[in-house]
Amino acid sequence: MTIVQDPREAMFADMPINALKTIRVDYMLPVAEIAIQIIKLAKNPIRTKAKRKIPETINVETESAMSKRNLKDLDVRAVGFYLPRLRGHGVGIS
Repeated sequence: MTIVQDPREAMFADMPINALKTIRVDYMLPVAEIAIQIIKLAKNPIRTKAKRKIPETINVETESAMSKRNLKDLDVRAVGFYLPRLRGHGVGIS
C-alpha cells in the first residue's frame, strides 16, 4: 500500500513526483488527509490469498534499521541501489 502526498501542495514537489513516476501509488492525497486514510486502512486490513516472498534487499534494510546488522557488515553488492545511503557509514564500495 502506497500513499503519496499530492505534489501540488508539497513544499518539495520532486519527492512525491518521483514516487508517482517510480512505483504504483494507491493513494495521492493532500497531507491533511493522509492520516485519516491510514486510520481507515488500519481498521479495514486488506486480505490477500497469495503470500509473496519478501525480497532480500528489503530484509537487509529492515535488519539494518532494527540494528540487527551493522552497516559495515552489509554485502553492498546485494543492495547496490542503497549505496548512496551507505556512504559515510564505513561501508567500502568495491
